[in-house]
Amino acid sequence: MKKQADEKRRAERKQRHLQDDLRYAMKKLSEPLDITLKYEDVRLTSLVMLNLFLPLFQIVPMIENLPEYKALEDEDGRRAAFAKYVKRQKVLEFLMFGGVYY
Repeated sequence: MKKQADEKRRAERKQRHLQDDLRYAMKKLSEPLDITLKYEDVRLTSLVMLNLFLPLFQIVPMIENLPEYKALEDEDGRRAAFAKYVKRQKVLEFLMFGGVYY
């Protein structure tokens, strides 16, 4: 029983670390993600933007190219990482510019 609990705790911790890695990678992208868009919209917008400029290449969205994205196999985990990234970016924007927190 205790062994199963330890394994579950380790798996959850690994998942959190993978999400942290993905958030850090999103933060370090050369072109920042638009925090007003939803997760699905970011994936679609990235595809359309790349498709317009690189029609001859196989196109994949910005965040799907990241090794951290691929390492995090759970789509819910990816979605949670993006949601936390957006939340933190909004807080930083509020603190830096004194804008309205939305």
